[in-house]
Amino acid sequence: MSAENELSLLATAELKLRETNDPKDQDYADIIAGVLRLRGTDISCMVNQNSAPTLRTAERTLDLITIEYKADPINPVLLSEFNQAFWNAKRQVMGVSESDLVVTQCSGGQSRKFFPNDIGLFLPQVVSTAPDGLVLLSKAFPEIGDPVFRSGAVLNIDKDGNLVNLSGWMGTEKTINAPHLETNEDQAFAVISKNKRLAQTLNVYVAAGQQSKLLTDQYLDEVSTWVRVLSSRIDGKVVYADFNPDGDCDVHWLLGSRLVLSSLGVRSVGV
Repeated sequence: MSAENELSLLATAELKLRETNDPKDQDYADIIAGVLRLRGTDISCMVNQNSAPTLRTAERTLDLITIEYKADPINPVLLSEFNQAFWNAKRQVMGVSESDLVVTQCSGGQSRKFFPNDIGLFLPQVVSTAPDGLVLLSKAFPEIGDPVFRSGAVLNIDKDGNLVNLSGWMGTEKTINAPHLETNEDQAFAVISKNKRLAQTLNVYVAAGQQSKLLTDQYLDEVSTWVRVLSSRIDGKVVYADFNPDGDCDVHWLLGSRLVLSSLGVRSVGV
């Protein structure tokens, strides 16, 4: 049966259930949930004993947990729930299973380490790779219009050509303007090494930028700065990126390794 026919049948059943005038009936709630899912909304539906069904979209859940987390950013439970809700809200458009996006519980030690300078980010393995993970991220955040995310050209490799895979819990700088400005490529590697951190991938940068928008109402490097993304390359050349106010992420790679600019920095990962 096609989704269109199934939706038509569910909609008919919905009308019949409405005629019973019993919105507390679980069958009623299930029908509404089925209709909404077929319309492309990831929802949960529960019936309380003395009330009508409560419908909560994954996006609404994210809104609510974001408010809670911002009020208590060092709480590891809220940090974990925020990251889980962040990925759940994009699961259907990415077309992945719930098991692909399971966020492990953050420890108190980790949350204290992330606060106050880093975004505490959990990056699931399925979205951490290049090029496949970048394709999924472009589906999750369609405002990212740069075709490089879907081109397959980006590889997450280090300067020796070794595969880089950053996934799981990590801290990424939350400052909107890029840190470590006026560094060339060698200096950027050196400052990251000195701080005992790791070079970012484009996957990390995109996810952190989206979380920054939720937490601060600004994307990373919005308008003023841009960064070298040292663990993502095209044709062997390091990519550099920034966010526009509309959420588009610009990616380029024809940048000289010795170039130094007052608006060009580098971001890193703490694990």
